[in-house]
Amino acid sequence: MNQFPKIFLIAFFISFGFVSLAQTIKNIKPIVFGNTIDIQYKVSGLKLNETLTISLYVSNDGGSTYQGPMLEVKGDVGEKIFNGQHSITWEALKEMAFADVNTVFDIRAEVVSEKIKRDFFVAYSGNLTTPIGLRIGQLGGLGWYITAQSNTNPTLTGSYTYTDGTITDYNQFAWYEFTSNHKVSAYMACAGLTYQLARKLYIYGGAGYGKVDNLYEINEYSYDGDTPLGTDYGRDSKTSIVGVALDAGLIYKIGKLTLIGGASSIGFAIPDFQAGIGYSF
Repeated sequence: MNQFPKIFLIAFFISFGFVSLAQTIKNIKPIVFGNTIDIQYKVSGLKLNETLTISLYVSNDGGSTYQGPMLEVKGDVGEKIFNGQHSITWEALKEMAFADVNTVFDIRAEVVSEKIKRDFFVAYSGNLTTPIGLRIGQLGGLGWYITAQSNTNPTLTGSYTYTDGTITDYNQFAWYEFTSNHKVSAYMACAGLTYQLARKLYIYGGAGYGKVDNLYEINEYSYDGDTPLGTDYGRDSKTSIVGVALDAGLIYKIGKLTLIGGASSIGFAIPDFQAGIGYSF
């Protein structure tokens, strides 16, 4: 029993069987913990729709013959092994007796291809300019999405043009004065594509139309007794934006949860940071 760690630390050799050069198992490192052996390894090269089925085989004659697959194993062994760092724990002494022999381990892997899963998702999405939004679409391989966002005054408009502190096109037989109210009317709508970069990571990008109107409120009065006629708005022609809306970013899935982060812009202005959270099904 006391020789167990010494034998394996000195005489440890690992090989592996694999079905394709595109996928690899590397950085294989055995570590002895008492009566167990922890075999660490790294998988790379698997496609989005591929997983590995891993089995552990052992040879006590330097690799001439192998026994297995080993049953007293746990951790990253069996089905559904993905790219990344992994570890197998083998309860060695529960399964075979050891002597002073040249022990060889064989990690055998079978590639399993599956159909790429496509999920629909719905999410709340917004930014500082248009904080109220709904985004729906499809994730998996090449997908699609549409989004619509606005602030609390998306339909608010002004009858006049505001420039440098005055209304430049006021043509009523009345007079006006500015109030202290400055409002913004904004909305955007985009459609685009999603593309799967990794098992849980997607990129999206799209285009559409949007507007951001800066509006200054005025009270209007008649010349006959200064009777109030109501309120209206002057649209700031210099700072308001109307035109092409652009939208791009990343979507990350945690189970059924979808997290969205990116940027959007209206009329090629400075982009707003975009964020969202949703559900896939």
